[in-house]
Amino acid sequence: MRESKSFGALLQDFRARLGIAQNALARATGINVGTVNRLERDQRLPAGRDQALALARALNLDIAETNRLLYAAGFPAEGFGPEITGDARMCRLAVLLQDQSLAPAVRAELLAVIDHAVLLATLGHDRATGA
Repeated sequence: MRESKSFGALLQDFRARLGIAQNALARATGINVGTVNRLERDQRLPAGRDQALALARALNLDIAETNRLLYAAGFPAEGFGPEITGDARMCRLAVLLQDQSLAPAVRAELLAVIDHAVLLATLGHDRATGA
């Protein structure tokens, strides 16, 4: 897996892509501009998951980008229940599968391994429950 960018680096990249200044992002989120500046310089992380999500919304991030930002801040991914979002391994897997730089052959191999694991788990569950 490629090395992940820090929360601050991602935030700065997403803000620059949108072409807005830190003060505009601060106004859009209700976060102090000094805090936005410290977030981008990796001097602090968001105060909570809601603050990270507010930044993602203001930056018009899609679900994959939102999850990258959440992961970098140490928060669970969006779009899954607590059984998934509470498990760091599942969050890392979701981030990896959403990584656009992942080579297609590597993605295909990873998905094949997941398919096999799901099949084995299903068979074991069916045996255990008599299904």
